[in-house]
Amino acid sequence: MEAAAAAREGGQAEGLGMRGSVVVVIYAGARAWLLAGLRYEWAGEGSPMAMASLLAALLTGCVLLAVPAQRWAVTAADHVVGGSIWSIPTSSDHYRNWAGNSTIVSGDNLVFMFDVGMYDVVEVGRWEYDRCSAEDPYTDTLKSSPAVFHIDFADVKYYVCTIGNYCSLGVKMYVIVQ
Repeated sequence: MEAAAAAREGGQAEGLGMRGSVVVVIYAGARAWLLAGLRYEWAGEGSPMAMASLLAALLTGCVLLAVPAQRWAVTAADHVVGGSIWSIPTSSDHYRNWAGNSTIVSGDNLVFMFDVGMYDVVEVGRWEYDRCSAEDPYTDTLKSSPAVFHIDFADVKYYVCTIGNYCSLGVKMYVIVQ
């Protein structure tokens, strides 16, 4: 606002290095959003054009603040399943603990890293998951690493390894997608 006052008086805004410029910055939390930058020349004290430009910048800032910031930022995350490699775990609840401590949301990716030829992964239903079966899989079995599953919607997702008895040894996981 000091820039506007200095420009109105025909002077230059000290420290800004611009004459007759107004930049509206609104702080939202720890982030500063540059909402509008307007360049105008004052025709005189209280110029209608200058006042209209300033009013437009302020209204733009108010409208943008009314929309929640979370809807502006669309972020997808890649989650490496288990925190490292998809393999026989040292404890039977390894993948369950990892999934329980991870926040998976619609739009994210689950990334399965494994030794090709030794492991694979397929998405299945609850019945197949409980029985370590892939009789009626939801997806093709992915046999190359990294195997990436894009999460399209909130649901419970079940994954198993179809190699040997690895599923019964703990190479299976379900996640609750928010």
